[in-house]
Amino acid sequence: MRDITFIQNYLTNPDDEKLAEHVFWIDWCEDNADIVQYSEKLLNTGKLTYEHVVNDERGVDLYIIYDDKKSLVVMGADDSCDPTIIALNEILQPDYEIRMWMESIGSDTLGFVFLTPDEWLNLEQQFGLEKVKEYFMSITAETKIFRLTYEDVEQLL
Repeated sequence: MRDITFIQNYLTNPDDEKLAEHVFWIDWCEDNADIVQYSEKLLNTGKLTYEHVVNDERGVDLYIIYDDKKSLVVMGADDSCDPTIIALNEILQPDYEIRMWMESIGSDTLGFVFLTPDEWLNLEQQFGLEKVKEYFMSITAETKIFRLTYEDVEQLL
């Protein structure tokens, strides 16, 4: 298991600003292929990459490739990074789970943490599920990330 003391320290003392040094930052206008490339640099799996495929109907499709899995990133009309982050989270499982750092919500650059499911479970057992969920939001197919409205942010906070 990797060293997750930076998150344990943060959950013990949420005023500790050192967590920001360990968070994976994504800007709302980040290139989607770069998100995959930066994720591989962070995780250093040797198995995470992407591929651009020309599609006559949609232009260029982005595929995320992890190990023996390949997933098309279905871009929406809003052109946000949400579909890429959601697809990345799905393809990395069960090896890793990405969660959004709630302290970054409301900004145009959001923070994410990549841990194994066992590491997230360890934190939930140590600090309680509700406390971990308060600071780190799970990502599902329906999660709004960069597409959050002001009302969405208010509700989450």
